[in-house]
Amino acid sequence: MIEIEVYKIDGLCHISARNALKLRRAIFIDLRPDFESQGRYLDVPLFISIPYPEFEKEYMKLDKDKTYILLDVVGIHSKKYCSFLKDKGFDNVYNLIGGFTDWRKKGFPTRTDPNVEFISPCGC
Repeated sequence: MIEIEVYKIDGLCHISARNALKLRRAIFIDLRPDFESQGRYLDVPLFISIPYPEFEKEYMKLDKDKTYILLDVVGIHSKKYCSFLKDKGFDNVYNLIGGFTDWRKKGFPTRTDPNVEFISPCGC
């Protein structure tokens, strides 16, 4: 059995990148709009993008029986939408600690869309 360390704060589960990768069947949901992601994404097998401005109308396509790990740039919107999903009856929802910024900074796998031009100096 794989041991996963999760931090529970105010009823939400927060998970590190290292532990998130141990959840083999978890689906990563990137909440960053295009102007924030700029073609940079997690390189994981189960990945979907639902930008946070569209999330409240798109979440209904998600299966309540699956496990989701939400992320954005640093974890602000993902925390909000983890709470939103919990309120809608989703039990297996995690907030990725530090978002894409920490994921990338700590050397976890990323991919870049070659068709997107990078223009932001922040590297988000």
